[in-house]
Amino acid sequence: MLAAPTYIRQLTYLFKYMKHIFRFLTIILIAVSLKANATAQFGEVLFIDTTRYSMRACPLDRFEKFDQFEKKYPRMRTDLCSALWRGYIGYWQLQDNKLYLDSIQIGYDSDTAKVIARNEPLFDAHKTTDGRILAGWYSGEVSVASGELVNYVHMGFESVFEHEDIYTIDNGMVTGVKHYDNKCTVKGDDTRTALELEQYIAGVHPEYTGKIVVSVAASEIDQNGNLKKIDVKLRDNTNKDIDTDELRRLAEEFLLKNPPFSIIYVRGEYDLRFAHCTFALVFDKEQHAQRMKFLKRIQEGQYTGNTYEDEEEEDEE
Repeated sequence: MLAAPTYIRQLTYLFKYMKHIFRFLTIILIAVSLKANATAQFGEVLFIDTTRYSMRACPLDRFEKFDQFEKKYPRMRTDLCSALWRGYIGYWQLQDNKLYLDSIQIGYDSDTAKVIARNEPLFDAHKTTDGRILAGWYSGEVSVASGELVNYVHMGFESVFEHEDIYTIDNGMVTGVKHYDNKCTVKGDDTRTALELEQYIAGVHPEYTGKIVVSVAASEIDQNGNLKKIDVKLRDNTNKDIDTDELRRLAEEFLLKNPPFSIIYVRGEYDLRFAHCTFALVFDKEQHAQRMKFLKRIQEGQYTGNTYEDEEEEDEE
């Protein structure tokens, strides 16, 4: 029979790993329910001359025999990852203002089967005299990204890169191209800023207790993309120990100087779609103390971003 301290220690480890397993299963369920739009996706591979680019469009999805292609290669529906819900990566060539399909990688693993387009009979109707596959079935726009990542968006092809070319395609032929230089004019961090705001308000009003939800959004920017005004809303206004007018004033003053979101100049204009966020301020003494320990780790660069590693460090403390 196990000694009491050993038994208790084993139970502690058991509950700890059960917690991780539960979180892991929850993440899987959420990912499955939200599908592709919930996770940034791998782009298609496009070669222009000999330079490789990431193409944020899926011309193959419009191929008239795509259903037959899926049935012929069922691994597209089984060899998946959260960043490749479509189940394949197409390799394309842009040459002489024509879009060609070279090959298709089935699944996310580069070691999986590759289908050479010219050898697949389903594409025979689009084969040119030299045997290449012209994407004649596709008309629309494709985005080609390059340069530094300006703003990461955890959704589809929404992330913004420093340079972007938008090609207009008509039955596989390039009919126009527009070039854009994108940039971030305001860079914010919602997690860190929310905790720093909480720290600031708790220092000014140590008598505050409870929790309140703050929603903040950009309401006005100048011609250079600098933030001029913000709109702050408070919810859960049932705690009478908090002066919400004073809280709103302090939040507006702080967040205008320390924006918790980013403002992006993309495709020739300022994009405010993501210039908003919602977070909670917690003034419960015990929870607030734990959150301030977490803020200190962020400020000191000790936060790894790895959930399990960070929790193990917290457990050791």
